[in-house]
Amino acid sequence: MTGGPAGGPAAPDGALAWLDVTAGVSGDMLLGAFVDAGAELAALQHRIDGVLPGAVRLERSEVLRAGMRATKVDVRLLRDDLPHRSWAGIRARLLDSGIDAPVRDRAVAVFARLAAVEGRVHGVDAEDVHFH
Repeated sequence: MTGGPAGGPAAPDGALAWLDVTAGVSGDMLLGAFVDAGAELAALQHRIDGVLPGAVRLERSEVLRAGMRATKVDVRLLRDDLPHRSWAGIRARLLDSGIDAPVRDRAVAVFARLAAVEGRVHGVDAEDVHFH
């Protein structure tokens, strides 16, 4: 296989993950699943700090759900004053973050799509959408 799903990049080792989240998925459990699968929590924290320095701390814990062990990653706010950010501001932070280009470009594409959908729902231009 030369790439990931929908023509996206494959992992450096060729590994792929298929997520069926038709019933929804919580962010803490999804992050936990990635950490359980081998993602380094410190590396995730470093990437977040590159975009939002000093804003959040990731905390790992083990939980039991329906008789099965799982890793949960909680996102703890370190500040009360996290501002609402415009799509333009988020894009600028991502572009200046130092995140590897394929990951950064995917994040920009995801936020662009979110901004377009939020803009349509709220009747504003995507550039005027604020995330909180």
